[in-house]
Amino acid sequence: MHLKKIVFLLILFALCYNFGFAGPLVSDEAGNYFNEGLKAQEAGNFETAEINYQKTLILAPHSLKWKKYIYNNYGVMFAQLGDPEQAELSFNKALAIDPQYQPAILNLGLITDKRKTRLESLEYWAKVFELDKQKPRDFTVSIEEKQTEK
Repeated sequence: MHLKKIVFLLILFALCYNFGFAGPLVSDEAGNYFNEGLKAQEAGNFETAEINYQKTLILAPHSLKWKKYIYNNYGVMFAQLGDPEQAELSFNKALAIDPQYQPAILNLGLITDKRKTRLESLEYWAKVFELDKQKPRDFTVSIEEKQTEK
């Protein structure tokens, strides 16, 4: 009986150990599908974009990063298809994952501006500007700029 438990634990350990090595490969493949989805979305092929986004989520089901990107992109596609209600829902799903995700806040401001009133959209514009003010400023000068100054 103890031998069966030991064998079971060894098999379980081996499976977990092997999945640890698959992590970066799976993540890379998820990124490849996401990029293919972006290309399809930019070309206006929303069906292919959605298929690739779903493949991304299958390969990285626990990645909140991919989910927020995909929900935001779904929102953009819904807006382009003339479905602002679904677009708003998608942007809100992205913001539920990361309340400071600036592209979703900006897109939600645009949708709110079209669907409701400019006054209601100001809430989102204020968030965008507030987040922008919190970013550290880069005051470094590039090599090219230094050479042109001489």
